[in-house]
Amino acid sequence: QSRLLVRGGAGSGKTLLALNLAREQANAGKTVLLTCFNRYLAQQLAEALADRPGVTVLTFHDLTAHWARQAGLAYVVPNDAAAQSAFYREGCAELLMQAAETLGPAYDSILVDEGADFPATWWLALEALGRPGFRWHCFYDLNQRLYWHGEADWQPPFAADVMELDCNLRNTRPVGGLAAQLGRCADAREYRVADGPAPVRLACTD
Repeated sequence: QSRLLVRGGAGSGKTLLALNLAREQANAGKTVLLTCFNRYLAQQLAEALADRPGVTVLTFHDLTAHWARQAGLAYVVPNDAAAQSAFYREGCAELLMQAAETLGPAYDSILVDEGADFPATWWLALEALGRPGFRWHCFYDLNQRLYWHGEADWQPPFAADVMELDCNLRNTRPVGGLAAQLGRCADAREYRVADGPAPVRLACTD
């Protein structure tokens, strides 16, 4: 089983690497799942991989809904806010595992972007979708955890050496350095574009 952990800050190329790996494995005739948390990111990934029929691109919750329908299970989102939160966080993982028990594993390769937003139960559900010996790749940045702030003890889904991406490929150094300062996270070791105009700060009074 091939397992890969990729950790890197914003703009370090995690998503681009995930896309390229998904294409590569689809070209090799593998069935590939690429999942993430954010729906808009999933839409962009799906558009980028639209010419690869062997690749499924869905958010975790949309993946659960899809598998539940295929297995004849009800995917019903509660109206109550607290119950809805519990459903999205824990209920979906349980539902996906039930669907996997009915349908059986389907993917030769599973890639997860935004992995730091995935709680432990989600990893268990995803593992149930992988065929024996499936490839498993996780891309994450603990500084970009937008939803599960309470899980200070977040751990990767499996043990593996970590590939560190420490070059900022998206921003100039002045922009990326200020973003790291404001975000209270470590600055990138290297920038593809070292020079550029200094950012201008605009203050909002209300």
